[in-house]
Amino acid sequence: MTDTTTDQRTDSDPGTSHPGRAWTPDIQRLEPLADLLDDSATIGAAVEPDLVWSWRHMPRQRALAAWFELIDWVEWWRRRYVIAQITGCWYRHPPVVEHLWALMVSHRRAYRPKTAPEDVRDDPMDWHTQRMWPCLRAIADAGYLTGCNPNDCRGHETHTTGLYRDSTHGGVEEAIVADLADRVDAPADQPTMSAEDMTRAFRVGLAEPIDASRPDDSLRYEGSIWDFDSTEQLYRRRPDSES
Repeated sequence: MTDTTTDQRTDSDPGTSHPGRAWTPDIQRLEPLADLLDDSATIGAAVEPDLVWSWRHMPRQRALAAWFELIDWVEWWRRRYVIAQITGCWYRHPPVVEHLWALMVSHRRAYRPKTAPEDVRDDPMDWHTQRMWPCLRAIADAGYLTGCNPNDCRGHETHTTGLYRDSTHGGVEEAIVADLADRVDAPADQPTMSAEDMTRAFRVGLAEPIDASRPDDSLRYEGSIWDFDSTEQLYRRRPDSES
């Protein structure tokens, strides 16, 4: 008979008796499931994150540049279209930042540079009808900015103003500093080595495969591990922390 004791929750379990209280999964109960994973699993680090357009994954330097660009664009857009629905505290609301960043990127594509005068396209109109207004409706429907005012970010702004700050939350500068504090620095340029040089190092015994069954994939050379990049046809040295 299977012992189901560990699968039973008690009344003191915060996951059931107090649904509104934050709780953490029991990792020890999940560890046995790790045996089900194999090389075909694609969750996690298997997909390299987008460090350019993904707000979540941007390193600190890229995020700072993105903040400057987004603030400039949003404030232009709010004035140009008299967007009263987007209050001056939009930068304090992560979901709104994500929406407006995506809207700005879409706008850039609709009005992409180097377009010839005779290249008549529907992209600008599509941006207005299929991007801008639906985005505004989504923000309004979610209630992200409902109740915000210039003093404490809780009233409702009835007209367009510039960015504002208050004594409790500070201004946009404080928001950017807080955002950057949780990010990592951009990775340094990763050293590379041509396949020919690595082959020569292997032949003279300076490099050795990590896995003898796959000798070309990764090799240890000069105390570091070098992985083969099939796209660029060269080897890249792993960061020391991963070697």
